[in-house]
Amino acid sequence: MERLKYNHEQTLKPSDIEQRLDFYLYRRLAAYLVRAVLNTSITPNQITLLSLVLGVSSAISYVLGFNPILSALLLLLSVVSDCADGQLARARGVGSPRGAQLDGLADYLVGIILYIAVGYHLKSLFPETYVNIVMLLAIISTFLQCYLFDLVKNLYLSQTEQNFKGGVITLSEGKTYLKESKTNRNWLYIILDGILVIYLYGTKLIKQFTSQEKLKDDEDSPTHIGKETVKVYKDTHRITMQLWTYLGYSTHLTAFIIAFLLEPFFSGSLIYAFWFTIIPLNLFLIIVGLAKWVAVKQFDRISRSIPNESEEKDPKSLNLQKHL
Repeated sequence: MERLKYNHEQTLKPSDIEQRLDFYLYRRLAAYLVRAVLNTSITPNQITLLSLVLGVSSAISYVLGFNPILSALLLLLSVVSDCADGQLARARGVGSPRGAQLDGLADYLVGIILYIAVGYHLKSLFPETYVNIVMLLAIISTFLQCYLFDLVKNLYLSQTEQNFKGGVITLSEGKTYLKESKTNRNWLYIILDGILVIYLYGTKLIKQFTSQEKLKDDEDSPTHIGKETVKVYKDTHRITMQLWTYLGYSTHLTAFIIAFLLEPFFSGSLIYAFWFTIIPLNLFLIIVGLAKWVAVKQFDRISRSIPNESEEKDPKSLNLQKHL
């Protein structure tokens, strides 16, 4: 088999939607791991599992009283591995919605376990009720920020990438993957796909509760939108989209890495990682939300002056702002 050559640019996501901390730091570190395993039998999903194990180990080591610097190192390696799985998949050309979904699920598991572990330990330093409230607010804030970032990111890609299909799998597809894993008696994937199915059930309930609609139908894909309209959409939304990337998961975990490093010198520093998520990032969420609203209005105004390059094919293509 011909050996693959690593091309860093090919392993990156579109620059507009790439989280800035990932782009400038974590993906550069992940490149060393990807180069090392590129021509081995190690799979992207196994790297995802490594990220999960490292993240959980970071939380456990802190609860057990090990030096917080060890927790910082383990969490850093978890974030790097989280970047490496996708880079490895893109380097090999084997990316899949299933892999992306498992990657996202691992992120959520690491986040929840980490927050609970840190909250549990902080109860020895602060009043229990205070810690419980702050921890709960931080968990809700992180979920909301990451969820909205993914929503805005997928919307941006659906308008600007011709072959974008949403990057997610359905509940029925998840059940099919689980059935195949059971048939093959692959216990690792039985566990992962089982958790994935539970996650997809929860996502389905949330969508039903919020009456969330699909961002775009296949018939509304960018192939039905004029090139000039797509260009205007990019021009009016690019900066806003780049600002939204700072609400991604890497920002939250970086706050905890820094807090772990400070903990030996300033006891209780981790409570500020919670507060960073609750106050500054929620304020930033409001700011980028308003910026998104302004971008939608600007796009709507400019797109109305564009000649009917796509309106003849699909009158709805110039009304993308309804998907805000």
